[in-house]
Amino acid sequence: MVLGILSVMVIMAVAFAISMRTERVAAGNYADSVRARQLVQVGLARALDDLAGKLGTNGFWSTTAGGIVVSGTNYPPWTVTNSYTTTYTNTATNATLLKLLALKSRDNEATNFVPRALWAVATNADYYSTTTYTNAAHHWLPIESIITTNYDGKKWTNEYHLMGRVKYLILNCSGLLDANFAGGAIRGVGTNPTEIAIDKLNEIDNPANADSFVTNRRYYVRYETLHELKELNPFVYFNEMYPSNLFIYSRALPGYWKINVDSALNCVDRQANLNGSAADLSSRMSEITNAFASAGFSLIESGVLYSNLIDYVDADSIPSNFEYCVENVPMINEVVVSNAIEVSDGSDAGHKNYKVTTDIYIECWYPFVKSAVASFNLNVTNKFSGTPGFQHADGYNDIPVTSSSWSTPVRYRCFHGEKGPFELSLENLITLTTTIDPKVQLGVNNVDVLKNPIVLSTTHVGSGAIPRDNQAVSFECLDPRVNYDPADLNLWRPRTPFSPADVPNSDNNPWVAEWWPAHTAGDVDAAMHVADGPLLSVAELGYLVYTNMPWRTVKLYGPDCHRVLDVFAIGTNASYIYVTNTIWRGRVNPNTTNNDALVAAFYNIPVNNSTNDASPDTLLLPDTIAIAEHIQANAQTYGFYTNLSDLGRWFNPVKFPSYADNELKKEAIFRNTCGLLSVRQNLFTIIIEAQVASGGNIPRNPVKQRAVALVWRDPYTGEMFVRSIKWLRD
Repeated sequence: MVLGILSVMVIMAVAFAISMRTERVAAGNYADSVRARQLVQVGLARALDDLAGKLGTNGFWSTTAGGIVVSGTNYPPWTVTNSYTTTYTNTATNATLLKLLALKSRDNEATNFVPRALWAVATNADYYSTTTYTNAAHHWLPIESIITTNYDGKKWTNEYHLMGRVKYLILNCSGLLDANFAGGAIRGVGTNPTEIAIDKLNEIDNPANADSFVTNRRYYVRYETLHELKELNPFVYFNEMYPSNLFIYSRALPGYWKINVDSALNCVDRQANLNGSAADLSSRMSEITNAFASAGFSLIESGVLYSNLIDYVDADSIPSNFEYCVENVPMINEVVVSNAIEVSDGSDAGHKNYKVTTDIYIECWYPFVKSAVASFNLNVTNKFSGTPGFQHADGYNDIPVTSSSWSTPVRYRCFHGEKGPFELSLENLITLTTTIDPKVQLGVNNVDVLKNPIVLSTTHVGSGAIPRDNQAVSFECLDPRVNYDPADLNLWRPRTPFSPADVPNSDNNPWVAEWWPAHTAGDVDAAMHVADGPLLSVAELGYLVYTNMPWRTVKLYGPDCHRVLDVFAIGTNASYIYVTNTIWRGRVNPNTTNNDALVAAFYNIPVNNSTNDASPDTLLLPDTIAIAEHIQANAQTYGFYTNLSDLGRWFNPVKFPSYADNELKKEAIFRNTCGLLSVRQNLFTIIIEAQVASGGNIPRNPVKQRAVALVWRDPYTGEMFVRSIKWLRD
């Protein structure tokens, strides 16, 4: 009995001792696991600090310690970077196990968060340093606890503990497509990321898979991780590979980087809102004109642009003024007077009998690509006079000119009025002067008028041997959109030589034909458009005339392009004066080095004259690839795009496809994509591993914790936030 009790007591004591030892070890392991999780946060902080150091702590406001202003980086110049260091001596012997992306099996959960477009460069950065071919063991950063004191002017280390180590990979996902927003709609004029052609991505591969992907996406509020995106779409091409060009987050803020002569004044500025009707825009007159001034236009030009913008948006065809504004109405382009005189001997000595027939031609030009829904009429007031002594018949002052509607788009139309014949007896030499005051009218409203009448004179010499003497004169306009002042000889000129055989002179303006090839900085064709409705794209401002210089509209490409894509935006609420509260999702960063993503943003866009083109051409795949490569090459050659207007600044016109055969179709490349693009996003996936062991030494098998963090950065301000962090189980 006693022996039994003693045996039980011994067993209990041994069990208690073992239990206590196990509890101590378990508690130590738990403490190490907690420390490991804490060190992951340290590793994340180190990675964010690394990003700030590489890209600019305050974005474009970053400065060096010496106070010299140095701009931050708008876009990372690398695809993947890591925590490479040479300051730590690694004690592990198996470098392969230290690789974050060692892909032996799917058990390495970190591999599920790497877009396959970045896989090769990510594994290279994981296995080697960014500066030399050094094994992955050298990527560890020591986390140390050092207590120092100052004695006799010297720093002494009193205590040193190696608490653990961390390593990380930073993957630049800024240029990938947001799987939560890209694709799903018919390609339109670039107002929504759902228009992006995701069927051209190699992980989706065809329209049927794209439809399946979009249908499946409707069942989920939002994909939260790349791995979730893959697992919830097993029926598309993902079953053979992980998403390559797709990611799961995007965030683009409004605003633009305002560049001043004094770099200390550079700042993020607000964009004036162009959403809404003409009445909405009228309430923002000062903000809109100020924005035009910020885009580089003079005060007069800003006022002209504002006036033309209102006319572009309002539903009528009545110009707000006749000097600069352009509505889609026929415009007076050329005035021709032809006098035919039959001559015979007069009854008085030294006199001749003249039988005079006068023809007047008014040519109007309608260069708009949209048919006019109204009927316009041309009314002409004429006053006719001759040399002293000449008396004309009563009523000859008014020559009727045939009216005509403009229900279909035509370029030119001539209107003809004739008066005569009537007879008179004068000396051999006579001069006939016609004063013409034409007006294009819509109902009772004038829609195109001249500031002053045009006066044209013809001189005739008759003789008995000449039965008929024909003389004609012409006065033509270089750009009928700014035809208001006939006294401006930069815009109006006599057409010489000229003969009656040239009348009527339709479908040709010789002065314009000479002008375009010699003035390629402006418009080189006459195509025009007025929407008579709210703007769908900021780039519709490219339709607007801003000066009375001939053939000048807002330019969206070339070295002289205007910055309208920067200073304006179309917000989600027409009551906002500035676009400040909008956050756009799904827009593509044009600085991307990912060619597939940029191709998807541009592929199949309408290459059209206007948003209501019935059968526009679309951008073909070979041309899309060439344009995407050109945009990417320019970013590398001239520097990353700071603002969206920079996209067109370095764009070479030879890259336009052949079917972009006028100025409107060329600008469609920007007009139909600017709503899909934004330069104001940096997005990073950071894969972190932390290792820790009690006692401060890193043994062969430490306690470790891995995590994946998603970090967004504003390239303008340098602001960063951790959107999510996921603890890995492996």
